[in-house]
Amino acid sequence: MAGRAAKRRGDDTATDVAILRCDPLPHRMNRGKELRLLDLLVGWRSCAATVARLQWRLFHDTGRFDDTADPAKSHRKDHAREHAVPRLAVLEAIVAHHGVERKSPPEEGKAEPKRIFRMLHTPPGLVDPLAGHKAAIGAAPVAMVRRQVVGMLRSFVSNRQNDFVDAVHGSTLDEPARHMLLAVNKAMAWHNLNRPVYAKRPEGRVLVPREIRLLARAIWRHVLSLHRKPSTKRIGMSVDKRIATLSPAKAASAFPLWLRIAIPHRGAIEIPLRETLHFQRREGQRCSTFNVSQDRETGTLAFGIVTDIRDACDKAKAKYAEKARTDLLALDFGLSTLFASDRGDLFGRGFIRKLKSIDATLIGMARHFQRSNPGRKLRESRRYRALVARLRGYIETEVNSALNRAVAARLPRHLVLERLDFRSPELSARMNRLVQNCGRAVVAAKLKSLEQELGITSTEVRAAYTSMTCSACGYVDKRNRRSQSQFHCLWCGLTIHADVNAARNARGRRSSPVEGAGTANGRRGILDGLVRRHVERWPGERVLRPLGRHGSARRPADPRPANPYFRGRDLARSPAWSGRTAENGTRQGRGLSSSTLKS
Repeated sequence: MAGRAAKRRGDDTATDVAILRCDPLPHRMNRGKELRLLDLLVGWRSCAATVARLQWRLFHDTGRFDDTADPAKSHRKDHAREHAVPRLAVLEAIVAHHGVERKSPPEEGKAEPKRIFRMLHTPPGLVDPLAGHKAAIGAAPVAMVRRQVVGMLRSFVSNRQNDFVDAVHGSTLDEPARHMLLAVNKAMAWHNLNRPVYAKRPEGRVLVPREIRLLARAIWRHVLSLHRKPSTKRIGMSVDKRIATLSPAKAASAFPLWLRIAIPHRGAIEIPLRETLHFQRREGQRCSTFNVSQDRETGTLAFGIVTDIRDACDKAKAKYAEKARTDLLALDFGLSTLFASDRGDLFGRGFIRKLKSIDATLIGMARHFQRSNPGRKLRESRRYRALVARLRGYIETEVNSALNRAVAARLPRHLVLERLDFRSPELSARMNRLVQNCGRAVVAAKLKSLEQELGITSTEVRAAYTSMTCSACGYVDKRNRRSQSQFHCLWCGLTIHADVNAARNARGRRSSPVEGAGTANGRRGILDGLVRRHVERWPGERVLRPLGRHGSARRPADPRPANPYFRGRDLARSPAWSGRTAENGTRQGRGLSSSTLKS
Protein backbone atom coordinates (compact mmCIF):
# COMPACT_ATOMS: atom_id res chain seq x y z
CA MET A 1 0.00 0.00 0.00
CA ALA A 2 2.97 2.30 0.42
CA GLY A 3 3.45 4.25 -2.77
CA ARG A 4 6.44 5.78 -4.44
CA ALA A 5 8.71 7.90 -2.33
CA ALA A 6 8.79 11.62 -2.98
CA LYS A 7 12.54 11.70 -3.47
CA ARG A 8 12.19 9.26 -6.36
CA ARG A 9 9.67 11.64 -7.93
CA GLY A 10 12.23 14.42 -7.74
CA ASP A 11 9.98 16.71 -5.70
CA ASP A 12 11.35 18.10 -2.43
CA THR A 13 7.92 19.29 -1.25
CA ALA A 14 6.09 16.06 -2.06
CA THR A 15 4.57 13.87 0.63
CA ASP A 16 6.32 10.63 1.60
CA VAL A 17 3.51 9.26 3.77
CA ALA A 18 0.46 7.80 2.09
CA ILE A 19 -2.71 9.90 2.35
CA LEU A 20 -5.63 7.52 2.23
CA ARG A 21 -9.32 8.16 1.63
CA CYS A 22 -12.04 5.52 1.80
CA ASP A 23 -15.12 5.88 -0.40
CA PRO A 24 -18.15 3.74 0.51
CA LEU A 25 -19.86 2.22 -2.51
CA PRO A 26 -23.44 0.87 -2.68
CA HIS A 27 -23.70 -2.86 -3.22
CA ARG A 28 -26.26 -5.50 -4.05
CA MET A 29 -25.52 -8.72 -2.19
CA ASN A 30 -27.88 -11.61 -1.62
CA ARG A 31 -28.67 -13.00 1.83
CA GLY A 32 -26.51 -16.10 1.44
CA LYS A 33 -23.37 -14.10 0.72
CA GLU A 34 -24.18 -11.74 3.56
CA LEU A 35 -24.46 -14.57 6.09
CA ARG A 36 -21.12 -16.04 5.03
CA LEU A 37 -19.46 -12.65 5.32
CA LEU A 38 -21.04 -12.06 8.75
CA ASP A 39 -19.56 -15.36 9.95
CA LEU A 40 -16.14 -14.15 8.85
CA LEU A 41 -16.73 -10.83 10.65
CA VAL A 42 -17.59 -12.64 13.90
CA GLY A 43 -14.37 -14.65 13.70
CA TRP A 44 -12.46 -11.48 12.80
CA ARG A 45 -13.68 -9.66 15.92
CA SER A 46 -12.97 -12.65 18.15
CA CYS A 47 -9.43 -12.82 16.80
CA ALA A 48 -9.03 -9.04 17.29
CA ALA A 49 -9.88 -9.39 21.00
CA THR A 50 -7.22 -12.09 21.44
CA VAL A 51 -4.64 -10.09 19.49
CA ALA A 52 -5.37 -6.99 21.59
CA ARG A 53 -4.73 -8.93 24.82
CA LEU A 54 -1.43 -10.29 23.47
CA GLN A 55 -0.32 -6.87 22.25
CA TRP A 56 -1.09 -5.20 25.58
CA ARG A 57 0.97 -7.87 27.33
CA LEU A 58 3.82 -7.22 24.90
CA PHE A 59 3.45 -3.47 25.42
CA HIS A 60 3.73 -3.75 29.22
CA ASP A 61 6.83 -5.97 28.85
CA THR A 62 8.72 -4.06 26.14
CA GLY A 63 6.93 -0.71 25.76
CA ARG A 64 6.15 -1.41 22.11
CA PHE A 65 3.46 -2.95 19.92
CA ASP A 66 4.59 -5.32 17.16
CA ASP A 67 2.36 -6.08 14.17
CA THR A 68 4.61 -9.01 13.19
CA ALA A 69 4.70 -10.72 16.58
CA ASP A 70 3.47 -14.34 16.39
CA PRO A 71 3.82 -16.01 19.81
CA ALA A 72 4.21 -19.56 18.49
CA LYS A 73 6.65 -18.61 15.74
CA SER A 74 8.87 -16.48 17.96
CA HIS A 75 8.87 -19.13 20.68
CA ARG A 76 9.97 -21.82 18.23
CA LYS A 77 12.73 -19.62 16.84
CA ASP A 78 14.09 -18.75 20.28
CA HIS A 79 13.95 -22.23 21.80
CA ALA A 80 14.29 -24.63 18.86
CA ARG A 81 17.89 -25.63 19.50
CA GLU A 82 17.45 -25.61 23.27
CA HIS A 83 14.51 -28.03 23.21
CA ALA A 84 15.50 -30.21 20.24
CA VAL A 85 17.84 -32.55 22.17
CA PRO A 86 15.54 -33.05 25.23
CA ARG A 87 12.62 -33.66 22.91
CA LEU A 88 14.57 -36.28 20.99
CA ALA A 89 15.57 -37.98 24.25
CA VAL A 90 11.92 -38.15 25.34
CA LEU A 91 10.91 -39.72 22.04
CA GLU A 92 13.72 -42.24 22.29
CA ALA A 93 12.58 -43.21 25.82
CA ILE A 94 8.99 -43.66 24.65
CA VAL A 95 10.09 -45.88 21.76
CA ALA A 96 12.29 -48.01 24.01
CA HIS A 97 9.60 -48.37 26.74
CA HIS A 98 6.86 -49.58 24.38
CA GLY A 99 9.19 -51.65 22.26
CA VAL A 100 8.13 -49.86 19.09
CA GLU A 101 10.35 -50.63 16.18
CA ARG A 102 11.98 -47.47 15.03
CA LYS A 103 11.92 -46.72 11.35
CA SER A 104 15.19 -46.63 9.59
CA PRO A 105 16.74 -43.17 9.31
CA PRO A 106 16.24 -41.30 6.06
CA GLU A 107 18.63 -42.07 3.28
CA GLU A 108 21.55 -39.78 2.78
CA GLY A 109 20.59 -36.68 0.82
CA LYS A 110 16.92 -36.91 1.77
CA ALA A 111 15.33 -34.58 4.29
CA GLU A 112 13.62 -35.80 7.44
CA PRO A 113 9.82 -35.91 7.20
CA LYS A 114 8.18 -32.59 8.04
CA ARG A 115 6.05 -34.15 10.79
CA ILE A 116 9.12 -35.48 12.66
CA PHE A 117 10.82 -32.08 12.28
CA ARG A 118 7.87 -30.35 13.92
CA MET A 119 7.81 -32.88 16.76
CA LEU A 120 11.48 -32.34 17.49
CA HIS A 121 11.44 -28.57 17.27
CA THR A 122 8.16 -27.71 18.99
CA PRO A 123 8.77 -27.00 22.69
CA PRO A 124 6.73 -29.26 24.98
CA GLY A 125 3.67 -27.64 26.49
CA LEU A 126 3.55 -24.81 23.92
CA VAL A 127 0.04 -23.60 23.10
CA ASP A 128 -0.43 -21.00 20.36
CA PRO A 129 -3.13 -18.53 21.53
CA LEU A 130 -3.98 -17.80 17.90
CA ALA A 131 -4.08 -21.40 16.71
CA GLY A 132 -7.87 -21.63 16.92
CA HIS A 133 -8.33 -18.37 15.04
CA LYS A 134 -5.87 -19.45 12.34
CA ALA A 135 -7.88 -22.63 11.88
CA ALA A 136 -11.18 -20.71 11.79
CA ILE A 137 -10.40 -17.74 9.53
CA GLY A 138 -6.94 -18.56 8.14
CA ALA A 139 -3.38 -17.43 8.82
CA ALA A 140 -3.49 -14.52 6.36
CA PRO A 141 -6.61 -12.92 7.92
CA VAL A 142 -4.99 -13.28 11.38
CA ALA A 143 -2.00 -11.29 10.12
CA MET A 144 -4.39 -8.60 8.79
CA VAL A 145 -6.20 -8.49 12.13
CA ARG A 146 -2.89 -8.08 13.94
CA ARG A 147 -1.88 -5.16 11.75
CA GLN A 148 -5.26 -3.49 12.12
CA VAL A 149 -5.35 -3.87 15.92
CA VAL A 150 -1.78 -2.64 16.35
CA GLY A 151 -2.60 0.49 14.35
CA MET A 152 -5.58 1.17 16.59
CA LEU A 153 -3.58 0.63 19.79
CA ARG A 154 -0.69 2.80 18.60
CA SER A 155 -3.11 5.65 17.93
CA PHE A 156 -4.56 5.27 21.42
CA VAL A 157 -1.14 5.30 23.09
CA SER A 158 -0.07 8.31 21.03
CA ASN A 159 -3.04 10.28 22.35
CA ARG A 160 -2.23 9.21 25.90
CA GLN A 161 1.34 10.41 25.41
CA ASN A 162 -0.07 13.85 24.67
CA ASP A 163 -2.11 13.64 27.88
CA PHE A 164 1.08 12.73 29.74
CA VAL A 165 2.77 15.86 28.37
CA ASP A 166 -0.18 18.02 29.47
CA ALA A 167 -0.05 16.51 32.97
CA VAL A 168 3.68 17.22 33.27
CA HIS A 169 3.32 20.77 31.97
CA GLY A 170 0.51 21.46 34.41
CA SER A 171 2.53 20.24 37.40
CA THR A 172 4.62 22.26 39.85
CA LEU A 173 7.79 20.19 39.30
CA ASP A 174 11.04 21.93 38.52
CA GLU A 175 12.35 22.14 34.97
CA PRO A 176 14.95 19.28 35.15
CA ALA A 177 12.36 16.85 36.54
CA ARG A 178 9.84 17.79 33.83
CA HIS A 179 12.47 17.38 31.15
CA MET A 180 13.37 13.89 32.38
CA LEU A 181 9.72 12.88 32.59
CA LEU A 182 9.20 13.97 29.00
CA ALA A 183 12.28 11.98 27.97
CA VAL A 184 10.79 8.84 29.57
CA ASN A 185 7.48 9.55 27.84
CA LYS A 186 9.15 9.94 24.47
CA ALA A 187 11.06 6.69 24.92
CA MET A 188 7.82 4.94 26.01
CA ALA A 189 9.73 3.47 28.96
CA TRP A 190 7.03 3.76 31.61
CA HIS A 191 6.94 0.08 32.59
CA ASN A 192 10.39 -1.41 32.03
CA LEU A 193 12.52 0.22 34.72
CA ASN A 194 15.60 -1.83 33.75
CA ARG A 195 15.79 -0.17 30.36
CA PRO A 196 18.12 2.87 30.60
CA VAL A 197 16.73 6.21 29.46
CA TYR A 198 18.87 9.31 28.92
CA ALA A 199 17.82 12.96 28.86
CA LYS A 200 19.72 15.69 27.05
CA ARG A 201 20.77 18.42 29.46
CA PRO A 202 23.10 21.42 29.04
CA GLU A 203 25.81 19.45 30.84
CA GLY A 204 25.35 16.47 28.49
CA ARG A 205 23.41 13.19 28.44
CA VAL A 206 22.09 12.36 31.89
CA LEU A 207 20.72 8.99 32.99
CA VAL A 208 17.17 9.36 34.29
CA PRO A 209 17.17 8.29 37.98
CA ARG A 210 14.93 5.61 39.36
CA GLU A 211 12.70 8.00 41.34
CA ILE A 212 11.85 9.88 38.15
CA ARG A 213 11.11 6.57 36.41
CA LEU A 214 8.74 5.58 39.22
CA LEU A 215 7.03 8.97 39.03
CA ALA A 216 6.66 8.60 35.25
CA ARG A 217 5.07 5.18 35.72
CA ALA A 218 2.63 6.58 38.29
CA ILE A 219 1.65 9.45 35.96
CA TRP A 220 1.22 7.04 33.06
CA ARG A 221 -1.01 4.75 35.08
CA HIS A 222 -3.10 7.73 36.14
CA VAL A 223 -3.45 8.88 32.52
CA LEU A 224 -4.52 5.40 31.43
CA SER A 225 -7.07 5.18 34.25
CA LEU A 226 -8.88 8.23 32.86
CA HIS A 227 -9.58 6.57 29.50
CA ARG A 228 -11.07 3.26 28.48
CA LYS A 229 -8.94 1.06 26.29
CA PRO A 230 -10.13 0.78 22.69
CA SER A 231 -12.67 -1.96 22.18
CA THR A 232 -12.65 -4.48 19.33
CA LYS A 233 -16.31 -5.48 19.69
CA ARG A 234 -17.41 -3.28 16.78
CA ILE A 235 -14.24 -3.42 14.70
CA GLY A 236 -14.61 -3.75 10.94
CA MET A 237 -12.45 -5.72 8.52
CA SER A 238 -9.56 -4.16 6.65
CA VAL A 239 -8.64 -6.76 4.04
CA ASP A 240 -5.98 -6.65 1.35
CA LYS A 241 -5.08 -8.54 -1.80
CA ARG A 242 -4.25 -11.71 0.10
CA ILE A 243 -7.94 -12.56 0.30
CA ALA A 244 -9.70 -9.74 -1.63
CA THR A 245 -9.45 -8.46 -5.20
CA LEU A 246 -11.37 -5.81 -7.13
CA SER A 247 -12.02 -6.27 -10.83
CA PRO A 248 -14.26 -4.69 -13.47
CA ALA A 249 -17.47 -6.45 -14.43
CA LYS A 250 -17.35 -8.67 -17.47
CA ALA A 251 -20.89 -8.04 -18.70
CA ALA A 252 -22.92 -6.22 -16.01
CA SER A 253 -23.54 -2.51 -16.57
CA ALA A 254 -25.47 -1.53 -13.43
CA PHE A 255 -22.61 -2.70 -11.18
CA PRO A 256 -19.31 -2.07 -13.00
CA LEU A 257 -17.09 -3.30 -10.11
CA TRP A 258 -16.99 -6.69 -8.41
CA LEU A 259 -15.21 -7.36 -5.12
CA ARG A 260 -14.09 -10.96 -4.61
CA ILE A 261 -13.41 -12.08 -1.01
CA ALA A 262 -12.04 -15.54 -0.24
CA ILE A 263 -13.54 -16.97 2.97
CA PRO A 264 -11.59 -19.88 4.48
CA HIS A 265 -13.44 -23.21 4.37
CA ARG A 266 -16.44 -21.46 2.74
CA GLY A 267 -15.15 -20.66 -0.72
CA ALA A 268 -15.16 -17.19 -2.28
CA ILE A 269 -17.98 -14.71 -2.74
CA GLU A 270 -18.28 -11.95 -5.31
CA ILE A 271 -20.00 -8.69 -4.36
CA PRO A 272 -21.32 -6.26 -7.00
CA LEU A 273 -20.48 -2.59 -6.33
CA ARG A 274 -21.85 0.55 -7.95
CA GLU A 275 -19.60 3.58 -8.46
CA THR A 276 -20.64 6.93 -7.04
CA LEU A 277 -19.93 10.31 -8.59
CA HIS A 278 -17.65 11.23 -5.70
CA PHE A 279 -15.67 8.02 -6.18
CA GLN A 280 -15.31 8.62 -9.92
CA ARG A 281 -13.96 12.14 -9.30
CA ARG A 282 -11.49 10.95 -6.68
CA GLU A 283 -7.97 11.44 -8.02
CA GLY A 284 -5.24 9.09 -6.91
CA GLN A 285 -4.04 5.52 -7.02
CA ARG A 286 -6.45 2.76 -6.03
CA CYS A 287 -5.05 0.63 -3.24
CA SER A 288 -5.46 -3.09 -2.84
CA THR A 289 -7.05 -2.52 0.58
CA PHE A 290 -10.78 -2.68 1.21
CA ASN A 291 -12.83 -1.91 4.31
CA VAL A 292 -15.85 -3.94 5.37
CA SER A 293 -17.89 -2.37 8.17
CA GLN A 294 -21.19 -3.09 9.85
CA ASP A 295 -23.68 -0.39 10.75
CA ARG A 296 -24.11 -0.32 14.52
CA GLU A 297 -27.82 0.43 14.38
CA THR A 298 -29.13 -1.54 11.39
CA GLY A 299 -26.48 -4.27 11.14
CA THR A 300 -26.08 -3.83 7.37
CA LEU A 301 -22.69 -4.26 5.76
CA ALA A 302 -20.86 -1.51 3.87
CA PHE A 303 -17.84 -1.74 1.57
CA GLY A 304 -15.22 0.96 1.07
CA ILE A 305 -12.49 1.32 -1.56
CA VAL A 306 -9.24 2.92 -0.36
CA THR A 307 -7.43 5.45 -2.57
CA ASP A 308 -3.99 6.99 -2.08
CA ILE A 309 -4.31 10.70 -2.97
CA ARG A 310 -0.72 11.84 -2.33
CA ASP A 311 -0.09 13.04 -5.88
CA ALA A 312 -3.35 15.00 -6.00
CA CYS A 313 -2.59 16.57 -2.61
CA ASP A 314 0.88 17.63 -3.72
CA LYS A 315 -0.63 19.43 -6.72
CA ALA A 316 -3.31 21.07 -4.56
CA LYS A 317 -0.70 22.24 -2.02
CA ALA A 318 1.44 23.85 -4.71
CA LYS A 319 -1.59 25.60 -6.19
CA TYR A 320 -2.81 26.84 -2.80
CA ALA A 321 0.66 28.08 -1.79
CA GLU A 322 0.64 30.45 -4.77
CA LYS A 323 -2.61 32.16 -3.77
CA ALA A 324 -2.33 32.08 0.06
CA ARG A 325 -2.24 35.64 1.37
CA THR A 326 -2.55 35.34 5.17
CA ASP A 327 0.32 33.94 7.20
CA LEU A 328 -1.68 33.39 10.39
CA LEU A 329 -5.39 33.19 11.19
CA ALA A 330 -6.61 32.74 14.76
CA LEU A 331 -10.03 31.20 15.39
CA ASP A 332 -12.10 31.18 18.57
CA PHE A 333 -14.61 28.37 18.97
CA GLY A 334 -18.04 28.70 20.54
CA LEU A 335 -21.50 27.24 20.30
CA SER A 336 -23.27 30.56 19.68
CA THR A 337 -20.82 31.35 16.89
CA LEU A 338 -18.90 28.33 15.71
CA PHE A 339 -15.71 30.16 14.73
CA ALA A 340 -14.73 33.82 15.08
CA SER A 341 -11.49 35.02 13.52
CA ASP A 342 -9.09 37.65 14.79
CA ARG A 343 -9.95 39.64 11.63
CA GLY A 344 -13.56 40.08 12.78
CA ASP A 345 -15.21 37.30 10.75
CA LEU A 346 -18.04 35.27 12.30
CA PHE A 347 -18.72 31.81 10.86
CA GLY A 348 -21.56 29.49 11.86
CA ARG A 349 -23.87 31.92 13.64
CA GLY A 350 -27.03 30.38 15.03
CA PHE A 351 -25.41 27.01 15.74
CA ILE A 352 -26.70 26.96 19.32
CA ARG A 353 -30.31 27.51 18.25
CA LYS A 354 -30.36 24.29 16.25
CA LEU A 355 -28.72 22.41 19.13
CA LYS A 356 -31.36 23.72 21.55
CA SER A 357 -34.12 22.54 19.24
CA ILE A 358 -32.65 19.03 19.00
CA ASP A 359 -32.02 19.04 22.76
CA ALA A 360 -35.67 19.83 23.50
CA THR A 361 -36.74 16.92 21.27
CA LEU A 362 -34.19 14.69 22.96
CA ILE A 363 -35.41 15.53 26.47
CA GLY A 364 -39.03 14.86 25.55
CA MET A 365 -38.12 11.60 23.85
CA ALA A 366 -36.12 10.44 26.89
CA ARG A 367 -38.99 11.20 29.28
CA HIS A 368 -41.54 9.39 27.14
CA PHE A 369 -39.32 6.33 26.61
CA GLN A 370 -38.40 5.95 30.27
CA ARG A 371 -42.01 6.36 31.32
CA SER A 372 -43.25 3.82 28.76
CA ASN A 373 -40.34 1.35 29.06
CA PRO A 374 -39.10 1.23 32.65
CA GLY A 375 -35.80 -0.56 33.08
CA ARG A 376 -34.73 -0.21 29.46
CA LYS A 377 -31.90 2.00 28.21
CA LEU A 378 -32.59 4.96 25.98
CA ARG A 379 -30.17 3.82 23.27
CA GLU A 380 -32.44 0.85 22.62
CA SER A 381 -34.94 3.27 21.08
CA ARG A 382 -34.76 3.40 17.28
CA ARG A 383 -36.01 7.00 17.24
CA TYR A 384 -33.29 8.04 19.68
CA ARG A 385 -30.56 6.43 17.57
CA ALA A 386 -31.89 8.12 14.44
CA LEU A 387 -31.92 11.50 16.22
CA VAL A 388 -28.34 11.04 17.42
CA ALA A 389 -27.25 10.15 13.89
CA ARG A 390 -28.95 13.29 12.57
CA LEU A 391 -27.23 15.38 15.27
CA ARG A 392 -23.81 14.01 14.36
CA GLY A 393 -24.42 14.68 10.70
CA TYR A 394 -25.47 18.25 11.45
CA ILE A 395 -22.37 18.92 13.59
CA GLU A 396 -20.05 17.49 10.93
CA THR A 397 -21.70 19.52 8.17
CA GLU A 398 -21.64 22.81 10.10
CA VAL A 399 -18.05 22.46 11.34
CA ASN A 400 -16.69 21.53 7.91
CA SER A 401 -18.68 24.32 6.24
CA ALA A 402 -17.49 26.95 8.74
CA LEU A 403 -13.83 25.99 8.40
CA ASN A 404 -14.11 25.84 4.61
CA ARG A 405 -15.57 29.36 4.55
CA ALA A 406 -12.85 30.64 6.89
CA VAL A 407 -10.15 29.22 4.63
CA ALA A 408 -11.81 30.56 1.47
CA ALA A 409 -12.25 34.05 2.97
CA ARG A 410 -8.71 34.56 4.34
CA LEU A 411 -6.54 31.93 2.56
CA PRO A 412 -4.30 31.30 5.60
CA ARG A 413 -1.10 29.32 5.78
CA HIS A 414 -1.45 28.55 9.48
CA LEU A 415 -4.38 28.30 11.88
CA VAL A 416 -4.35 28.95 15.63
CA LEU A 417 -7.23 27.50 17.64
CA GLU A 418 -8.11 27.16 21.28
CA ARG A 419 -8.35 23.77 22.89
CA LEU A 420 -11.98 23.11 22.16
CA ASP A 421 -14.70 22.65 24.76
CA PHE A 422 -18.03 21.67 23.25
CA ARG A 423 -20.11 22.33 26.36
CA SER A 424 -22.71 24.92 27.14
CA PRO A 425 -24.83 25.56 30.28
CA GLU A 426 -27.79 26.11 27.96
CA LEU A 427 -27.78 22.42 26.94
CA SER A 428 -28.62 19.30 28.92
CA ALA A 429 -25.92 16.98 30.24
CA ARG A 430 -26.79 14.30 27.67
CA MET A 431 -26.65 16.82 24.83
CA ASN A 432 -23.33 18.23 26.04
CA ARG A 433 -21.88 14.73 26.11
CA LEU A 434 -23.05 13.95 22.58
CA VAL A 435 -21.78 17.25 21.18
CA GLN A 436 -18.47 16.92 23.04
CA ASN A 437 -17.75 13.40 21.80
CA CYS A 438 -18.66 14.16 18.20
CA GLY A 439 -17.39 17.73 17.88
CA ARG A 440 -13.80 17.16 18.86
CA ALA A 441 -13.40 14.26 16.46
CA VAL A 442 -14.95 16.25 13.59
CA VAL A 443 -12.70 19.28 14.13
CA ALA A 444 -9.58 17.13 14.49
CA ALA A 445 -10.39 15.23 11.29
CA LYS A 446 -11.04 18.46 9.36
CA LEU A 447 -7.79 20.09 10.53
CA LYS A 448 -5.87 16.98 9.51
CA SER A 449 -7.58 17.02 6.12
CA LEU A 450 -6.68 20.71 5.60
CA GLU A 451 -3.05 19.97 6.40
CA GLN A 452 -2.88 16.96 4.09
CA GLU A 453 -4.78 18.41 1.15
CA LEU A 454 -3.81 22.12 1.27
CA GLY A 455 -0.77 22.26 3.54
CA ILE A 456 -2.53 24.46 6.15
CA THR A 457 -0.90 23.71 9.49
CA SER A 458 -2.55 24.34 12.84
CA THR A 459 -1.56 25.06 16.43
CA GLU A 460 -3.61 24.51 19.56
CA VAL A 461 -3.26 26.98 22.46
CA ARG A 462 -4.68 27.03 25.95
CA ALA A 463 -8.09 28.66 26.20
CA ALA A 464 -7.88 29.73 29.86
CA TYR A 465 -8.96 33.37 30.39
CA THR A 466 -9.07 34.29 26.69
CA SER A 467 -12.69 35.45 27.07
CA MET A 468 -11.87 37.65 30.12
CA THR A 469 -8.61 39.21 28.90
CA CYS A 470 -8.50 42.40 26.86
CA SER A 471 -6.63 41.87 23.62
CA ALA A 472 -5.50 45.53 23.63
CA CYS A 473 -4.08 46.07 27.12
CA GLY A 474 -4.00 42.58 28.61
CA TYR A 475 -6.25 43.35 31.59
CA VAL A 476 -8.02 40.20 32.86
CA ASP A 477 -11.32 40.58 34.71
CA LYS A 478 -14.58 38.63 34.82
CA ARG A 479 -16.50 41.90 34.54
CA ASN A 480 -14.99 42.60 31.11
CA ARG A 481 -17.36 40.05 29.56
CA ARG A 482 -20.69 41.88 29.61
CA SER A 483 -22.67 39.24 27.69
CA GLN A 484 -22.21 36.35 25.29
CA SER A 485 -21.23 38.68 22.46
CA GLN A 486 -20.18 41.96 24.15
CA PHE A 487 -16.75 42.65 25.62
CA HIS A 488 -15.91 45.96 27.33
CA CYS A 489 -12.55 46.41 29.03
CA LEU A 490 -12.71 48.15 32.39
CA TRP A 491 -9.12 49.33 32.08
CA CYS A 492 -8.70 50.76 28.58
CA GLY A 493 -12.35 50.97 27.50
CA LEU A 494 -12.04 48.71 24.46
CA THR A 495 -15.45 47.56 23.17
CA ILE A 496 -15.42 44.62 20.77
CA HIS A 497 -17.23 41.39 19.95
CA ALA A 498 -16.30 38.91 22.68
CA ASP A 499 -15.46 36.06 20.31
CA VAL A 500 -13.24 38.27 18.13
CA ASN A 501 -11.42 39.45 21.26
CA ALA A 502 -10.85 35.83 22.32
CA ALA A 503 -9.50 34.98 18.86
CA ARG A 504 -6.99 37.84 19.10
CA ASN A 505 -5.87 36.58 22.48
CA ALA A 506 -5.40 33.10 21.00
CA ARG A 507 -3.25 34.61 18.26
CA GLY A 508 -1.01 36.27 20.85
CA ARG A 509 -0.66 33.06 22.83
CA ARG A 510 0.86 31.15 19.96
CA SER A 511 4.32 32.50 20.76
CA SER A 512 3.75 33.69 24.32
CA PRO A 513 6.25 32.36 26.90
CA VAL A 514 3.50 32.44 29.53
CA GLU A 515 0.31 31.14 27.93
CA GLY A 516 1.54 29.14 24.93
CA ALA A 517 0.50 25.57 24.23
CA GLY A 518 3.93 24.17 25.04
CA THR A 519 4.47 26.02 28.29
CA ALA A 520 4.60 24.40 31.70
CA ASN A 521 1.67 26.38 33.07
CA GLY A 522 -1.83 25.37 34.02
CA ARG A 523 -4.72 27.76 34.57
CA ARG A 524 -3.13 29.17 37.72
CA GLY A 525 0.18 29.73 35.97
CA ILE A 526 -1.52 31.47 33.04
CA LEU A 527 -3.46 33.77 35.38
CA ASP A 528 -0.36 34.62 37.40
CA GLY A 529 1.47 35.49 34.20
CA LEU A 530 -1.32 37.75 32.94
CA VAL A 531 -1.63 39.59 36.26
CA ARG A 532 2.11 39.99 36.73
CA ARG A 533 2.60 41.34 33.24
CA HIS A 534 -0.20 43.89 33.65
CA VAL A 535 1.11 45.10 37.01
CA GLU A 536 4.62 45.44 35.62
CA ARG A 537 3.29 47.46 32.71
CA TRP A 538 1.20 49.80 34.91
CA PRO A 539 2.71 49.57 38.41
CA GLY A 540 0.75 52.32 40.19
CA GLU A 541 -2.88 52.57 41.23
CA ARG A 542 -4.75 54.74 38.78
CA VAL A 543 -6.67 57.78 40.03
CA LEU A 544 -9.79 59.39 38.61
CA ARG A 545 -8.88 61.81 35.83
CA PRO A 546 -10.85 65.08 35.69
CA LEU A 547 -12.58 66.35 32.58
CA GLY A 548 -10.23 67.61 29.90
CA ARG A 549 -10.17 71.01 28.25
CA HIS A 550 -12.26 69.88 25.31
CA GLY A 551 -14.80 67.94 27.32
CA SER A 552 -13.04 64.59 27.15
CA ALA A 553 -14.64 61.86 29.19
CA ARG A 554 -13.42 60.90 32.63
CA ARG A 555 -11.15 57.91 32.84
CA PRO A 556 -12.55 55.38 35.34
CA ALA A 557 -10.76 54.72 38.58
CA ASP A 558 -8.46 51.73 38.84
CA PRO A 559 -10.62 48.55 38.69
CA ARG A 560 -7.84 46.29 39.96
CA PRO A 561 -8.37 46.70 43.75
CA ALA A 562 -11.90 45.26 43.34
CA ASN A 563 -10.66 42.44 41.10
CA PRO A 564 -9.98 39.20 43.03
CA TYR A 565 -7.38 38.19 40.45
CA PHE A 566 -5.17 41.10 41.60
CA ARG A 567 -5.61 40.44 45.31
CA GLY A 568 -2.29 40.57 47.12
CA ARG A 569 -0.58 42.66 44.44
CA ASP A 570 1.19 45.88 45.34
CA LEU A 571 -0.87 48.61 43.64
CA ALA A 572 0.43 51.63 45.56
CA ARG A 573 -0.14 54.96 43.87
CA SER A 574 2.68 55.76 41.50
CA PRO A 575 3.78 59.13 40.02
CA ALA A 576 3.25 57.55 36.62
CA TRP A 577 -0.52 58.09 37.04
CA SER A 578 -0.59 61.35 39.01
CA GLY A 579 -1.12 63.73 36.16
CA ARG A 580 -0.13 64.89 32.70
CA THR A 581 3.40 65.50 31.57
CA ALA A 582 4.45 68.95 30.48
CA GLU A 583 5.88 67.85 27.14
CA ASN A 584 3.00 66.23 25.24
CA GLY A 585 0.11 65.94 27.69
CA THR A 586 0.11 62.12 27.61
CA ARG A 587 0.24 59.63 30.44
CA GLN A 588 3.53 57.96 31.28
CA GLY A 589 2.03 54.54 30.88
CA ARG A 590 4.58 52.75 28.71
CA GLY A 591 3.10 53.71 25.40
CA LEU A 592 -0.62 53.86 26.29
CA SER A 593 -1.97 57.23 25.12
CA SER A 594 -4.81 59.21 26.67
CA SER A 595 -6.97 58.62 23.62
CA THR A 596 -6.66 54.89 24.20
CA LEU A 597 -7.62 55.30 27.85
CA LYS A 598 -10.96 56.93 27.16
CA SER A 599 -13.78 54.83 28.50
